Amino acid sequence: MAAIRTTASITLVAAALLAMPVGAARAETSDVSACVFTVTHAFTIEGDPQEVWQAFTQPAKWWSSQHTWSGQASNLSVEAQAGGCCCERWADGASVMQGRVLMAQPGSVLRLHAWLGPLQELPVEGG
Repeated sequence: MAAIRTTASITLVAAALLAMPVGAARAETSDVSACVFTVTHAFTIEGDPQEVWQAFTQPAKWWSSQHTWSGQASNLSVEAQAGGCCCERWADGASVMQGRVLMAQPGSVLRLHAWLGPLQELPVEGG
């Protein structure tokens, strides 16, 4: 069984799309002030840790094309190592960094610092 902890709801979507049994999910809000808050989603995915890792490191297989700049999830990739790019690149040479890998422990942790989609244009960030 693999325990996944994330501050991005996208992995919950990934788990559902991968049809892996997911335990009860819960969300907590912390660090609340007038200008910042943190939402943490925690859940357990029942599955082989290596299979879960492989799924999360292949966003083109589960990310919605509607949530890309190019309109094609197949343009997404994750370099699953510290400093690696969670990027979208398309044929005309355009590209966008969706996030940067902060920590990678194969089969255990994949932590991103991300500015997903239109949030890039706002003074917000997620990790």
